Amino acid sequence: MASHMNRVTLGKRMSRFSPLAAILIASAVFLLDTLTTLDIAIAVLYVAVVLLALNFVGPNGIVLVGAACMGLTALSFLISHSDNLIELEDSLARCLVSIAAIAITTLLGYRLKTSMNVLAESELRYRTIFLATGVGILQMDFRGLKEAIEKLKSDGLRDVDLAQRHDPGFVHKIPKTIRLINANETALKIFNVADIHALERMLPTIITADMDKSWKFLAAIWAGKTSYEAETVINDAEGTQLTVLYNVAFPADRPALDMVLISIMDVTARRETENQLHSARMELTHVSRVATLGELTVSIAHELNQPLAAMITNGAAGLRWLKRAEPDLAKVQSSMESMVADAKRASEIIKNLRALSKKSSPDAAHVNLNEVLQETVALVQREIDINRVNLQFALAADLRRSAVTGYNCSK
Repeated sequence: MASHMNRVTLGKRMSRFSPLAAILIASAVFLLDTLTTLDIAIAVLYVAVVLLALNFVGPNGIVLVGAACMGLTALSFLISHSDNLIELEDSLARCLVSIAAIAITTLLGYRLKTSMNVLAESELRYRTIFLATGVGILQMDFRGLKEAIEKLKSDGLRDVDLAQRHDPGFVHKIPKTIRLINANETALKIFNVADIHALERMLPTIITADMDKSWKFLAAIWAGKTSYEAETVINDAEGTQLTVLYNVAFPADRPALDMVLISIMDVTARRETENQLHSARMELTHVSRVATLGELTVSIAHELNQPLAAMITNGAAGLRWLKRAEPDLAKVQSSMESMVADAKRASEIIKNLRALSKKSSPDAAHVNLNEVLQETVALVQREIDINRVNLQFALAADLRRSAVTGYNCSK
Protein backbone atom coordinates (compact mmCIF):
# COMPACT_ATOMS: atom_id res chain seq x y z
CA MET A 1 0.00 0.00 0.00
CA ALA A 2 2.90 2.36 0.78
CA SER A 3 4.52 1.69 -2.61
CA HIS A 4 1.19 2.40 -4.32
CA MET A 5 0.90 5.74 -2.50
CA ASN A 6 4.47 6.63 -3.57
CA ARG A 7 3.65 5.84 -7.20
CA VAL A 8 0.50 7.98 -7.02
CA THR A 9 2.45 10.92 -5.54
CA LEU A 10 5.18 10.64 -8.19
CA GLY A 11 2.58 10.48 -10.96
CA LYS A 12 0.88 13.66 -9.70
CA ARG A 13 4.19 15.52 -9.62
CA MET A 14 5.05 14.46 -13.17
CA SER A 15 1.58 15.46 -14.39
CA ARG A 16 2.06 18.87 -12.81
CA PHE A 17 5.45 19.74 -14.33
CA SER A 18 5.28 17.82 -17.63
CA PRO A 19 3.25 20.50 -19.56
CA LEU A 20 5.77 23.21 -18.70
CA ALA A 21 8.69 20.96 -19.62
CA ALA A 22 7.03 20.04 -22.93
CA ILE A 23 6.47 23.69 -23.83
CA LEU A 24 10.07 24.60 -23.00
CA ILE A 25 11.49 21.69 -24.99
CA ALA A 26 9.24 22.40 -27.97
CA SER A 27 10.27 26.08 -27.94
CA ALA A 28 13.96 25.22 -27.68
CA VAL A 29 13.78 22.67 -30.51
CA PHE A 30 11.88 25.12 -32.75
CA LEU A 31 14.44 27.91 -32.17
CA LEU A 32 17.41 25.60 -32.73
CA ASP A 33 15.88 24.10 -35.85
CA THR A 34 14.98 27.54 -37.25
CA LEU A 35 17.99 29.63 -36.34
CA THR A 36 20.88 27.18 -36.71
CA THR A 37 22.39 25.55 -39.77
CA LEU A 38 23.49 22.28 -38.17
CA ASP A 39 23.47 19.29 -40.50
CA ILE A 40 21.45 17.13 -38.09
CA ALA A 41 17.76 16.41 -37.73
CA ILE A 42 17.18 18.63 -34.71
CA ALA A 43 13.40 18.30 -35.11
CA VAL A 44 13.65 14.67 -34.04
CA LEU A 45 13.87 16.04 -30.49
CA TYR A 46 10.15 16.79 -30.73
CA VAL A 47 9.80 13.08 -29.89
CA ALA A 48 10.58 14.06 -26.26
CA VAL A 49 7.63 16.44 -26.31
CA VAL A 50 5.27 13.67 -27.47
CA LEU A 51 6.58 11.35 -24.76
CA LEU A 52 6.14 14.00 -22.08
CA ALA A 53 2.55 14.51 -23.26
CA LEU A 54 1.78 10.97 -22.11
CA ASN A 55 1.80 12.33 -18.55
CA PHE A 56 -0.92 14.98 -18.96
CA VAL A 57 -3.12 14.32 -22.03
CA GLY A 58 -5.27 11.51 -23.29
CA PRO A 59 -4.99 9.48 -26.52
CA ASN A 60 -6.59 12.22 -28.63
CA GLY A 61 -4.33 14.80 -26.98
CA ILE A 62 -1.28 12.74 -28.01
CA VAL A 63 -2.44 12.97 -31.62
CA LEU A 64 -2.84 16.73 -31.35
CA VAL A 65 0.58 17.20 -29.74
CA GLY A 66 2.19 15.03 -32.43
CA ALA A 67 0.45 16.98 -35.21
CA ALA A 68 1.59 20.26 -33.63
CA CYS A 69 5.20 19.03 -33.48
CA MET A 70 5.08 17.96 -37.13
CA GLY A 71 3.60 21.36 -38.03
CA LEU A 72 6.40 23.15 -36.14
CA THR A 73 8.96 21.03 -37.98
CA ALA A 74 7.51 21.96 -41.37
CA LEU A 75 7.18 25.62 -40.34
CA SER A 76 10.80 25.74 -39.18
CA PHE A 77 11.95 24.22 -42.47
CA LEU A 78 10.00 26.76 -44.51
CA ILE A 79 11.30 29.71 -42.46
CA SER A 80 14.95 28.68 -42.52
CA HIS A 81 15.03 27.61 -46.20
CA SER A 82 12.45 29.88 -47.84
CA ASP A 83 15.08 31.54 -50.08
CA ASN A 84 16.32 28.35 -51.74
CA LEU A 85 14.11 25.26 -51.54
CA ILE A 86 15.31 23.53 -54.74
CA GLU A 87 18.97 22.93 -53.74
CA LEU A 88 18.36 21.75 -50.22
CA GLU A 89 17.61 18.11 -50.77
CA ASP A 90 19.55 17.06 -47.64
CA SER A 91 17.65 19.52 -45.43
CA LEU A 92 14.36 18.32 -46.85
CA ALA A 93 15.34 14.71 -46.20
CA ARG A 94 16.19 15.56 -42.57
CA CYS A 95 12.84 17.32 -42.26
CA LEU A 96 10.98 14.31 -43.61
CA VAL A 97 12.93 11.97 -41.32
CA SER A 98 12.02 14.15 -38.34
CA ILE A 99 8.34 14.21 -39.34
CA ALA A 100 8.36 10.44 -39.81
CA ALA A 101 9.96 9.94 -36.38
CA ILE A 102 7.39 12.22 -34.76
CA ALA A 103 4.54 10.45 -36.55
CA ILE A 104 5.75 6.98 -35.46
CA THR A 105 6.22 8.17 -31.88
CA THR A 106 2.75 9.71 -31.92
CA LEU A 107 1.21 6.45 -33.14
CA LEU A 108 3.03 4.42 -30.51
CA GLY A 109 2.16 7.00 -27.86
CA TYR A 110 -1.51 6.86 -28.84
CA ARG A 111 -1.55 3.06 -28.46
CA LEU A 112 0.41 3.21 -25.21
CA LYS A 113 -1.88 5.87 -23.73
CA THR A 114 -4.96 3.86 -24.72
CA SER A 115 -3.52 0.78 -23.02
CA MET A 116 -2.57 2.84 -19.97
CA ASN A 117 -6.13 4.17 -19.71
CA VAL A 118 -7.58 0.66 -19.93
CA LEU A 119 -5.11 -0.52 -17.29
CA ALA A 120 -5.88 2.47 -15.07
CA GLU A 121 -9.61 1.84 -15.32
CA SER A 122 -9.07 -1.83 -14.51
CA GLU A 123 -6.90 -0.96 -11.49
CA LEU A 124 -9.43 1.63 -10.31
CA ARG A 125 -12.23 -0.90 -10.65
CA TYR A 126 -10.19 -3.48 -8.74
CA ARG A 127 -9.32 -1.02 -5.96
CA THR A 128 -12.94 0.10 -5.72
CA ILE A 129 -14.08 -3.50 -5.31
CA PHE A 130 -11.18 -4.24 -2.95
CA LEU A 131 -11.84 -1.29 -0.66
CA ALA A 132 -15.62 -0.84 -0.84
CA THR A 133 -16.92 -4.42 -0.89
CA GLY A 134 -18.69 -5.81 2.15
CA VAL A 135 -16.47 -8.89 2.08
CA GLY A 136 -13.10 -8.89 3.81
CA ILE A 137 -10.24 -9.36 1.34
CA LEU A 138 -6.62 -10.17 2.09
CA GLN A 139 -3.89 -9.99 -0.54
CA MET A 140 -1.17 -12.49 0.35
CA ASP A 141 2.23 -13.60 -0.92
CA PHE A 142 2.52 -17.40 -0.70
CA ARG A 143 5.83 -17.84 -2.52
CA GLY A 144 7.62 -19.08 0.60
CA LEU A 145 4.86 -21.62 1.30
CA LYS A 146 4.92 -22.80 -2.31
CA GLU A 147 8.68 -23.33 -2.10
CA ALA A 148 8.34 -25.23 1.20
CA ILE A 149 5.72 -27.55 -0.34
CA GLU A 150 7.90 -28.11 -3.42
CA LYS A 151 10.77 -29.07 -1.10
CA LEU A 152 8.57 -31.67 0.61
CA LYS A 153 7.69 -33.07 -2.81
CA SER A 154 11.36 -33.21 -3.79
CA ASP A 155 12.02 -35.20 -0.60
CA GLY A 156 9.80 -37.95 -2.01
CA LEU A 157 6.54 -37.20 -0.19
CA ARG A 158 3.72 -38.03 -2.61
CA ASP A 159 0.79 -36.39 -0.80
CA VAL A 160 -0.22 -34.30 2.19
CA ASP A 161 -0.97 -37.36 4.35
CA LEU A 162 2.64 -38.47 4.07
CA ALA A 163 3.79 -34.91 4.74
CA GLN A 164 1.63 -34.76 7.87
CA ARG A 165 3.16 -37.97 9.20
CA HIS A 166 6.65 -36.86 8.20
CA ASP A 167 6.37 -33.37 9.75
CA PRO A 168 3.24 -32.98 11.96
CA GLY A 169 4.26 -29.46 12.96
CA PHE A 170 4.51 -28.17 9.40
CA VAL A 171 1.32 -26.09 9.74
CA HIS A 172 2.97 -24.09 12.51
CA LYS A 173 5.63 -23.04 9.99
CA ILE A 174 3.08 -21.55 7.58
CA PRO A 175 3.05 -18.02 9.14
CA LYS A 176 6.79 -17.75 8.51
CA THR A 177 6.41 -18.64 4.83
CA ILE A 178 3.61 -16.23 3.88
CA ARG A 179 3.34 -12.45 3.84
CA LEU A 180 0.35 -10.14 4.11
CA ILE A 181 0.53 -7.53 1.36
CA ASN A 182 -2.75 -5.70 1.76
CA ALA A 183 -6.16 -5.88 3.44
CA ASN A 184 -9.33 -3.87 2.97
CA GLU A 185 -11.25 -2.05 5.69
CA THR A 186 -13.86 -4.80 5.94
CA ALA A 187 -11.20 -7.35 6.85
CA LEU A 188 -9.81 -5.05 9.53
CA LYS A 189 -13.32 -4.61 10.98
CA ILE A 190 -13.98 -8.36 10.97
CA PHE A 191 -10.85 -9.06 13.01
CA ASN A 192 -11.29 -5.86 15.07
CA VAL A 193 -7.77 -4.55 14.40
CA ALA A 194 -6.54 -1.02 13.75
CA ASP A 195 -4.20 -1.63 10.81
CA ILE A 196 -2.57 -4.22 8.58
CA HIS A 197 0.40 -4.69 10.91
CA ALA A 198 -1.88 -5.71 13.78
CA LEU A 199 -3.67 -8.16 11.48
CA GLU A 200 -0.33 -9.61 10.35
CA ARG A 201 0.60 -10.27 13.98
CA MET A 202 -2.67 -12.21 14.38
CA LEU A 203 -2.09 -14.47 11.37
CA PRO A 204 -0.29 -17.30 13.27
CA THR A 205 -3.23 -17.81 15.64
CA ILE A 206 -5.76 -17.51 12.78
CA ILE A 207 -4.00 -20.07 10.58
CA THR A 208 -3.52 -22.66 13.32
CA ALA A 209 -6.97 -22.20 14.91
CA ASP A 210 -8.26 -25.31 13.14
CA MET A 211 -5.44 -27.79 12.46
CA ASP A 212 -7.60 -30.12 10.39
CA LYS A 213 -8.66 -27.36 8.00
CA SER A 214 -5.07 -26.10 7.85
CA TRP A 215 -3.97 -29.46 6.44
CA LYS A 216 -6.90 -29.48 3.99
CA PHE A 217 -5.83 -25.99 2.90
CA LEU A 218 -2.29 -27.29 2.29
CA ALA A 219 -3.76 -30.21 0.35
CA ALA A 220 -5.44 -27.75 -2.04
CA ILE A 221 -2.11 -26.02 -2.71
CA TRP A 222 -0.35 -29.38 -2.98
CA ALA A 223 -2.84 -30.56 -5.62
CA GLY A 224 -2.56 -27.32 -7.59
CA LYS A 225 -6.21 -26.32 -7.19
CA THR A 226 -7.32 -22.84 -8.17
CA SER A 227 -9.40 -22.23 -5.03
CA TYR A 228 -10.21 -23.54 -1.56
CA GLU A 229 -13.29 -22.75 0.54
CA ALA A 230 -14.11 -23.65 4.12
CA GLU A 231 -15.89 -22.45 7.25
CA THR A 232 -14.15 -22.20 10.59
CA VAL A 233 -14.39 -20.64 14.04
CA ILE A 234 -11.74 -18.11 15.11
CA ASN A 235 -11.30 -15.31 17.63
CA ASP A 236 -10.87 -11.64 16.78
CA ALA A 237 -8.34 -9.33 18.44
CA GLU A 238 -10.65 -8.87 21.47
CA GLY A 239 -11.22 -12.62 21.90
CA THR A 240 -14.75 -12.61 20.50
CA GLN A 241 -15.58 -15.90 18.78
CA LEU A 242 -16.42 -15.57 15.10
CA THR A 243 -17.73 -18.02 12.53
CA VAL A 244 -16.23 -17.10 9.16
CA LEU A 245 -16.60 -18.44 5.65
CA TYR A 246 -13.43 -17.91 3.62
CA ASN A 247 -12.34 -18.56 0.04
CA VAL A 248 -8.72 -18.72 -1.05
CA ALA A 249 -8.15 -17.99 -4.76
CA PHE A 250 -4.91 -19.12 -6.43
CA PRO A 251 -4.74 -17.30 -9.81
CA ALA A 252 -3.78 -19.68 -12.60
CA ASP A 253 -1.53 -17.03 -14.19
CA ARG A 254 0.50 -16.69 -10.96
CA PRO A 255 1.91 -20.23 -10.42
CA ALA A 256 4.49 -18.91 -7.98
CA LEU A 257 1.57 -17.84 -5.73
CA ASP A 258 3.05 -14.37 -5.31
CA MET A 259 -0.50 -12.95 -5.24
CA VAL A 260 -3.22 -14.94 -3.47
CA LEU A 261 -6.59 -13.40 -2.65
CA ILE A 262 -8.49 -14.52 0.43
CA SER A 263 -12.09 -13.37 0.78
CA ILE A 264 -13.63 -13.58 4.25
CA MET A 265 -17.28 -13.33 5.25
CA ASP A 266 -18.44 -13.12 8.87
CA VAL A 267 -21.39 -15.55 9.15
CA THR A 268 -21.61 -15.54 12.95
CA ALA A 269 -25.04 -13.88 13.03
CA ARG A 270 -26.31 -16.16 10.29
CA ARG A 271 -25.23 -19.30 12.16
CA GLU A 272 -26.76 -18.03 15.41
CA THR A 273 -30.04 -17.41 13.57
CA GLU A 274 -29.90 -20.91 12.09
CA ASN A 275 -29.30 -22.38 15.55
CA GLN A 276 -32.24 -20.43 16.97
CA LEU A 277 -34.42 -21.61 14.09
CA HIS A 278 -33.36 -25.20 14.75
CA SER A 279 -34.23 -24.80 18.44
CA ALA A 280 -37.62 -23.34 17.51
CA ARG A 281 -38.28 -26.27 15.21
CA MET A 282 -37.36 -28.70 17.97
CA GLU A 283 -39.70 -26.88 20.37
CA LEU A 284 -42.50 -26.97 17.79
CA THR A 285 -41.93 -30.68 17.22
CA HIS A 286 -42.12 -31.31 20.96
CA VAL A 287 -45.32 -29.30 21.31
CA SER A 288 -46.80 -31.18 18.36
CA ARG A 289 -45.94 -34.51 19.98
CA VAL A 290 -47.49 -33.47 23.29
CA ALA A 291 -50.63 -32.26 21.49
CA THR A 292 -50.85 -35.55 19.61
CA LEU A 293 -50.36 -37.37 22.90
CA GLY A 294 -53.29 -35.48 24.41
CA GLU A 295 -55.51 -36.41 21.50
CA LEU A 296 -54.58 -40.08 21.90
CA THR A 297 -55.12 -40.18 25.67
CA VAL A 298 -58.39 -42.11 25.44
CA SER A 299 -56.94 -44.66 23.06
CA ILE A 300 -53.82 -45.03 25.20
CA ALA A 301 -55.93 -45.54 28.35
CA HIS A 302 -57.92 -48.21 26.51
CA GLU A 303 -54.69 -49.85 25.32
CA LEU A 304 -53.30 -49.93 28.87
CA ASN A 305 -56.58 -51.18 30.26
CA GLN A 306 -56.42 -54.31 28.08
CA PRO A 307 -53.21 -55.82 29.54
CA LEU A 308 -54.19 -54.72 33.07
CA ALA A 309 -57.57 -56.42 32.78
CA ALA A 310 -55.92 -59.50 31.32
CA MET A 311 -53.50 -59.57 34.25
CA ILE A 312 -56.41 -59.49 36.73
CA THR A 313 -58.24 -62.22 34.85
CA ASN A 314 -55.17 -64.46 34.65
CA GLY A 315 -54.34 -63.80 38.31
CA ALA A 316 -57.86 -64.75 39.42
CA ALA A 317 -57.75 -67.88 37.26
CA GLY A 318 -54.45 -68.86 38.76
CA LEU A 319 -55.80 -68.49 42.29
CA ARG A 320 -58.77 -70.67 41.44
CA TRP A 321 -56.47 -73.40 40.12
CA LEU A 322 -54.44 -73.19 43.34
CA LYS A 323 -57.51 -73.43 45.63
CA ARG A 324 -58.67 -76.70 44.20
CA ALA A 325 -58.38 -79.81 46.32
CA GLU A 326 -55.71 -80.90 43.90
CA PRO A 327 -54.07 -77.72 42.51
CA ASP A 328 -53.45 -77.81 38.75
CA LEU A 329 -49.92 -76.44 38.64
CA ALA A 330 -49.73 -76.50 34.83
CA LYS A 331 -52.74 -74.19 34.60
CA VAL A 332 -51.29 -71.99 37.33
CA GLN A 333 -48.00 -71.74 35.39
CA SER A 334 -49.87 -70.84 32.20
CA SER A 335 -51.81 -68.12 34.06
CA MET A 336 -48.59 -66.71 35.54
CA GLU A 337 -46.90 -66.67 32.11
CA SER A 338 -49.85 -64.81 30.64
CA MET A 339 -49.69 -62.29 33.48
CA VAL A 340 -45.96 -61.70 32.83
CA ALA A 341 -46.60 -61.24 29.10
CA ASP A 342 -49.41 -58.75 29.79
CA ALA A 343 -47.21 -56.87 32.28
CA LYS A 344 -44.43 -56.60 29.68
CA ARG A 345 -46.92 -55.32 27.14
CA ALA A 346 -48.16 -52.64 29.59
CA SER A 347 -44.56 -51.70 30.41
CA GLU A 348 -43.75 -51.35 26.70
CA ILE A 349 -46.76 -49.09 26.17
CA ILE A 350 -45.66 -46.84 29.05
CA LYS A 351 -42.09 -46.80 27.73
CA ASN A 352 -43.24 -45.73 24.27
CA LEU A 353 -45.52 -43.13 25.81
CA ARG A 354 -42.66 -41.60 27.79
CA ALA A 355 -40.44 -41.55 24.68
CA LEU A 356 -43.17 -39.75 22.77
CA SER A 357 -43.49 -37.01 25.39
CA LYS A 358 -39.76 -36.62 25.99
CA LYS A 359 -38.21 -33.40 24.65
CA SER A 360 -35.29 -34.61 22.57
CA SER A 361 -33.99 -34.68 19.03
CA PRO A 362 -35.37 -37.47 16.86
CA ASP A 363 -33.01 -40.39 16.23
CA ALA A 364 -32.92 -42.19 12.91
CA ALA A 365 -33.30 -45.96 13.29
CA HIS A 366 -34.35 -48.98 11.26
CA VAL A 367 -37.88 -50.16 12.00
CA ASN A 368 -40.05 -53.07 11.00
CA LEU A 369 -43.07 -51.50 9.33
CA ASN A 370 -45.20 -54.56 10.04
CA GLU A 371 -44.65 -54.09 13.77
CA VAL A 372 -45.31 -50.35 13.52
CA LEU A 373 -48.61 -50.99 11.72
CA GLN A 374 -49.73 -53.59 14.22
CA GLU A 375 -48.89 -51.36 17.19
CA THR A 376 -50.70 -48.42 15.57
CA VAL A 377 -53.81 -50.49 14.99
CA ALA A 378 -53.74 -51.70 18.59
CA LEU A 379 -53.54 -48.07 19.71
CA VAL A 380 -56.73 -47.13 17.87
CA GLN A 381 -58.52 -50.44 18.40
CA ARG A 382 -61.20 -48.75 20.52
CA GLU A 383 -62.21 -46.42 17.67
CA ILE A 384 -62.18 -49.37 15.28
CA ASP A 385 -64.55 -51.31 17.53
CA ILE A 386 -66.86 -48.33 18.16
CA ASN A 387 -67.18 -47.56 14.45
CA ARG A 388 -67.49 -51.28 13.57
CA VAL A 389 -64.62 -51.15 11.08
CA ASN A 390 -63.51 -54.38 9.43
CA LEU A 391 -59.70 -54.07 9.19
CA GLN A 392 -57.76 -56.54 7.06
CA PHE A 393 -53.99 -56.79 6.59
CA ALA A 394 -51.86 -58.09 3.76
CA LEU A 395 -48.33 -58.04 5.19
CA ALA A 396 -45.28 -59.57 3.54
CA ALA A 397 -43.59 -62.23 5.64
CA ASP A 398 -40.12 -61.26 4.36
CA LEU A 399 -40.75 -57.52 4.45
CA ARG A 400 -37.56 -55.45 4.50
CA ARG A 401 -37.28 -52.52 6.89
CA SER A 402 -38.61 -50.08 4.31
CA ALA A 403 -42.26 -50.53 3.25
CA VAL A 404 -45.58 -52.24 3.91
CA THR A 405 -46.95 -54.37 1.12
CA GLY A 406 -50.46 -53.00 1.62
CA TYR A 407 -53.62 -52.95 3.72
CA ASN A 408 -57.33 -52.78 3.18
CA CYS A 409 -59.69 -50.97 5.53
CA SER A 410 -63.45 -51.25 4.86
CA LYS A 411 -66.51 -50.44 6.95
